[in-house]
Amino acid sequence: MSKLTLGFFTSILLLSGCGIDLGNGVFDTSQSRTIDGIKLISTDIHDREDPASFNQVSYHLHQGSRLLLRFQKMMDEQAAIRTEDSHHVEIRVAVIPSADPTPLSEIAAKLRVCPLDHNWMNWATWDRAHFWGRDGKWGEPGGDFNPRECVVGKVVADSPNWIGFDVTPGFLEHMRGRSENFGFILLADVPAQKSITIAGEKSRTLSPKILWETSANSSGFTPLL
Repeated sequence: MSKLTLGFFTSILLLSGCGIDLGNGVFDTSQSRTIDGIKLISTDIHDREDPASFNQVSYHLHQGSRLLLRFQKMMDEQAAIRTEDSHHVEIRVAVIPSADPTPLSEIAAKLRVCPLDHNWMNWATWDRAHFWGRDGKWGEPGGDFNPRECVVGKVVADSPNWIGFDVTPGFLEHMRGRSENFGFILLADVPAQKSITIAGEKSRTLSPKILWETSANSSGFTPLL
């Protein structure tokens, strides 16, 4: 881990311990959940149990490295989620700063989230969604999804380093419509030498999140720019 990244996480932990609001997408528990199903699939990782593919502080994403995301109890919550009017379902991820001065808005434009069309397990790899039965292989290496259902990221206002994805259409089609919770896949349209570092589940408050609204009187989320 670079000194810059280490310093960033140290600052986050210190601020959290002081009770300071970091503006990092943490909302009331009725509206936000930490994504608890996370798995990195990569052309460079062939071992389904490779420790670098799960339970990490951060992940490096590029055209040959993608992140599977799923909130395991989404189907238990979906009936109460509001999607009419301005209500929406949103996935948020935190980008870890690097020495590259690329503006966050340009990084966001290189990231996409797509609903998955194939169920997967924690042993997923670039070639296989799971290792049970004949349908264990992805239809296409790197995950099965419809590119037309992908949404591009946008910077979350007043929340440094956070990028949001409005996944309401995917939620309505796949979870509420088909009653399936295969989750989503996070793609980075950049080459390996320009990889984007995303905070993982071991990063505490910076772990990927999924947000929604359940009250008609909700004031809504921090807007996406």
